[in-house]
Amino acid sequence: MTAEENIEVVRRANAAWNTNDWEELEALTDPDVQAVSPEGWPETEGFKGWPAVRRQYERLKDMEHENAELTEIEPMDEHRVLSRVRWTGTGRGSGLEIDMSLWVLQEIRDGRITRIEFFLDEESAKQAAGRA
Repeated sequence: MTAEENIEVVRRANAAWNTNDWEELEALTDPDVQAVSPEGWPETEGFKGWPAVRRQYERLKDMEHENAELTEIEPMDEHRVLSRVRWTGTGRGSGLEIDMSLWVLQEIRDGRITRIEFFLDEESAKQAAGRA
């Protein structure tokens, strides 16, 4: 796939996230996907396989209001795309507001996301992508 096609996969996955379209997310994700939490996150072990990743996604989305806005996106090589996401939301019950930036490095093979790494800072994300 081309870099543009990989970027389109990431855009479609982000749109599916924002509309809670689990069928589309599953279609865009490899069944054996590996997701790596950001350093310092409570779930440091990460997640393996679509069912485990979906459970984590559902847990993260358990908010009153929530949105992930793609603010930057660029190909790193023929299989990886790095994006910056502004994640906002309001905690269910607590009313606590979140407004944070995350960097997401996604590997795409044959039109499906095979690996997702989340970072809390741009330097770490670019270092992992080999662009530091």
